[in-house]
Amino acid sequence: MPDGHRTPELVADYRYFQVALGKRFHSLKLWIVLRSYGISGLQQVLRKICSLADRFVEHVKSSSRFELVEGAPPHLGLVCFHYKGTNEQNAGVLEKVNSSHKAYMVLAKLKDTVLLRFACGSILTDDDAVDQAWTALAKAGEEIAKGDKRGGKVLWKMLSASLQHEKEVYAKAMSQACVN
Repeated sequence: MPDGHRTPELVADYRYFQVALGKRFHSLKLWIVLRSYGISGLQQVLRKICSLADRFVEHVKSSSRFELVEGAPPHLGLVCFHYKGTNEQNAGVLEKVNSSHKAYMVLAKLKDTVLLRFACGSILTDDDAVDQAWTALAKAGEEIAKGDKRGGKVLWKMLSASLQHEKEVYAKAMSQACVN
């Protein structure tokens, strides 16, 4: 889903400056990981990532301001949740967290609900990093709850415009597919 950090005008797309990701190179990447970690090492890394995501889920469940999203259960290291408020307030929380440089999260949209996405997939992530991200998130949620309206509006306008553009492109593609 496009957001302010992925628009081509703002950020260079480095996907094109690396080795092509064809089937052979996917296999090579997997082979290198398996040679480096071994099966048991890779299992250990995945278990750690899942336990860190579970730790973050417990933070969200214990909060009165945030909740997990019904249609997007935690999967591996990805947790989808949202601030109990408007879509604009969720964008404001995201903007405050990202501008604090304590954590980086992105928005997603499920039906008409804007979600915040937290992913812990690095082998360097530890419990302290998850707790630090949660602290930044809780602080942003408190500021939004107190009525701090700084932040969020610009991001929400960009997201809304992007979503409207996606709907128009999808509708046009579907109408062309029906004609052909």
